[in-house]
Amino acid sequence: MLKLKQIYQELSSRKLLVKTNQENSSLFVADFCTDTRVLLSFSESVCFFALKANSTKSKSGENFIEEAISKGVKLVFLEEQARWQTLCQEFPQIVFVLVKDTLKSYQATARVYLNKLLADGSLKKIIAITGSNGKTTCKELVASLLEQKYELVKTKLNENNELGVPKTIFRANQQTEILILEFGMRGLGQIRELSELVEPDYEIVTNVGTAHLEILETPEKIAQAKAEIFYFNPKTNTKTFFPKEQSSKLDYWIKQTKKRAPKKLFFEISNPQIKKLALSADFKEQAYFYYQGIEYRFASLKEKVLELACIAIELAKDLKLSKKELQAGLDRFSFWEKRGSLEKISKNLIVFDESYNSSLESILVLADYLASYQDLLKKDHATQNIKIETILVLGEILELGKDFESLVLASFFLWQARVDRIVLVGKKYCFLKQRKKVAYFREKEELKLTEQFTEKNKLYLIGLKASRALKFESLIERH
Repeated sequence: MLKLKQIYQELSSRKLLVKTNQENSSLFVADFCTDTRVLLSFSESVCFFALKANSTKSKSGENFIEEAISKGVKLVFLEEQARWQTLCQEFPQIVFVLVKDTLKSYQATARVYLNKLLADGSLKKIIAITGSNGKTTCKELVASLLEQKYELVKTKLNENNELGVPKTIFRANQQTEILILEFGMRGLGQIRELSELVEPDYEIVTNVGTAHLEILETPEKIAQAKAEIFYFNPKTNTKTFFPKEQSSKLDYWIKQTKKRAPKKLFFEISNPQIKKLALSADFKEQAYFYYQGIEYRFASLKEKVLELACIAIELAKDLKLSKKELQAGLDRFSFWEKRGSLEKISKNLIVFDESYNSSLESILVLADYLASYQDLLKKDHATQNIKIETILVLGEILELGKDFESLVLASFFLWQARVDRIVLVGKKYCFLKQRKKVAYFREKEELKLTEQFTEKNKLYLIGLKASRALKFESLIERH
């Protein structure tokens, strides 16, 4: 709970506060809202930030101020001066705060709230995670481990932007010991803003890939954008973790950061040593691996996911988790829907649904995964007359922008070397439709998995990948 006076002071220091109709209000605020749909009746201790519309398709929060008041809100932040004057006259009992920017005011208030949690001593550490791929999987891995010892709050769904990060902060409370935040971005400077707002104790960069190449144009700028998480973090004694194979991409920014803040520590996390990969009778996965000489087990065959598990282990060890707690956290982990879930949609059709998003690198990871799965199944079916076939079903990677064809072609042969067939869906893939072992569909609706793959004595392992906007999960839902 915050005093309104504390919020005023922060907004004034950032030159965001213009004026208010009740400067000496003794109001206390317990919750912070930008969406009236989540408000319950009698929300007296809630303040409402009337955010400006961020596109022509959305409505300004100022259109919903009266609704917020009808639900009991006593404190409203807004930008339009004429609207502020009208509301002050119409609702003199309500506190209206005129600010220069409601989003920045919302973020500044989140910082005040975070400071209070830190000052009270309940919140011990803040962890921030970014990367071209694997952010959510890494976040869930870190959370699964740390939940064995700490009370924590983590980013929900895709609330990883300038609005979602403050929203996650406001979900923390006096019982929260660890705050885990995912940082997304759409351009340079956005991760910087989030890092400066949050000031995390730990940072993780999962990788630097081709996602957002259509915006940032070069791999160097993508690396720069990801490095903002540690380079612009005002805290000077942080710890940053990243896979060892990414070190060359981050090296320049690590050196620049060390010049500014020599006490910041950087940890290259080595790959795990695989001991054994296994499948159960019901196709459940299990990997046994060594990390720093200690054996762990984890329910995934994906080497990239095992690498993320090692990052989570290293961070959790720094927060004093025992080997027993680490293993318990690994055992409890489960993949989110559309981010690696397995579904058997017919007797001979197993689909690995990774349709949440796509990139050149993550397709290669999926191809390797299908190959590993195939190898294990071949051992299990050695005495049966069953052929096991791996197939990538790929929608367009919208994030590649104008260089789509050249970038895809550079990766295509690597994908093709790892799987038996590739199914390409979308107009942009037309240039590959004559390639061997390729099936091409102009529209997603033309493809019906259960009709396309019907040969007897065959087991099909299908991996789905496409940009989120294409909603490739419907290929499964239709069955």
